[in-house]
Amino acid sequence: MDTGTNPRTDEETLISDLERIKRTGNTVPRMAVVLSMKRTAWFNRRRENFYVVFHAIREMVNRLEGAVYQLANFDIVFIFRVDHPAQFESVVTELDELLRRHSVATGLPDEEIEESCTWYNFETQFNDFHDYARAILEEYKSQQDARNRALARAGAQAPPFAQNFQAFTAASLALMEEAFAKADIKTLLRNQPVCIALTGNQLRPIFREYYFSVNDVRNLVQPRINMRGQRGLLQMLFRTFDHRLLRALQEGYLTKANGNISINLSVETVLSDKFREFDQRVGTFISKGSIIVELPRQDVFADLEAFHRAVDTLQKAGYRTLLDGLTPDTITFFRRAELRADLIKLVFMKDHADDWRMRGLGAMLAEADINRVIMSRCETPLAFELGQNVGIRMFQGWHVEALVRAQAPPPGAPKP
Repeated sequence: MDTGTNPRTDEETLISDLERIKRTGNTVPRMAVVLSMKRTAWFNRRRENFYVVFHAIREMVNRLEGAVYQLANFDIVFIFRVDHPAQFESVVTELDELLRRHSVATGLPDEEIEESCTWYNFETQFNDFHDYARAILEEYKSQQDARNRALARAGAQAPPFAQNFQAFTAASLALMEEAFAKADIKTLLRNQPVCIALTGNQLRPIFREYYFSVNDVRNLVQPRINMRGQRGLLQMLFRTFDHRLLRALQEGYLTKANGNISINLSVETVLSDKFREFDQRVGTFISKGSIIVELPRQDVFADLEAFHRAVDTLQKAGYRTLLDGLTPDTITFFRRAELRADLIKLVFMKDHADDWRMRGLGAMLAEADINRVIMSRCETPLAFELGQNVGIRMFQGWHVEALVRAQAPPPGAPKP
């Protein structure tokens, strides 16, 4: 790998290494494997999972005295020597076991692991692999050009793009906030429906959550920054998100035509002057009764008195409240009635699926009022099934969106 003073991306380093191999004619006995993490959205939302997979593979490759490359499109490439067939079989087996062991991080079911790996024998397929690497580099350059144009429109400058993942610092935060403040809100504001299950897989949207994605903002400025473990800096970024969203709403970005919506705000924001200003103006554009304010569970622990004041502020003004981020094992610590939340949202996590089968969960949900409980991150049929098994009727997540799209009539079809 390149260790020069001028940092290069792994896309550039890979091409450079292949050109050197080609010049020296030293293609045999080498092989390469491309591990394609095809679910890009998975890692855009859970970028830390990519670090887990990459570092596990890097440890494996180091033992093989190979070279490993982390690409911006979430492909992982490694090149290694194969001196005899048994060695190749050993690598295939070890990689398969590694991916199965880290299935939670990859998001790959067992049946997709084999097809996620593409193998190249340099003796017969070097040119094919070289074509792949060149196409990846061109794709990366195109994305970088688009990013630079977006930054130019926002009046910010792109930082040097480092080869490795970068630390999240106060300077990084300032650059993100500057670009975010100037960016077009239409390109950054996301929404996802919360649906009620009528019968079986038939779902009806009842409101939409509007939010800014941390990863979208990170990708705009510093795509390879590692934000894990920097809670204080993240809280400052979330506060910026809160203020931008409030401004967008009071300027009429969303109107009565959008129907019922939810927004994510911190207790600090709800108790701030910016929220009071928002509250005085928003009724012109959208009914307060159609707005659900989602409050994070950590704000309950941070300051219970402030949390209660925030709920009082919201409910007296006519908004509904939702306590977000609960899990089956924490629901007993966050009793909905005592916290006076109109709704609660339980997060489904794949590696804790058994929590949804634990004895007594149904009774705890009934105590909270099952008709006020939402399962979020419902991204697989299993999650949907487990939620229904304990009586939940409101769901949010990729799988839910897919079901809603599947039941929608094709364009131009007559309305019933």
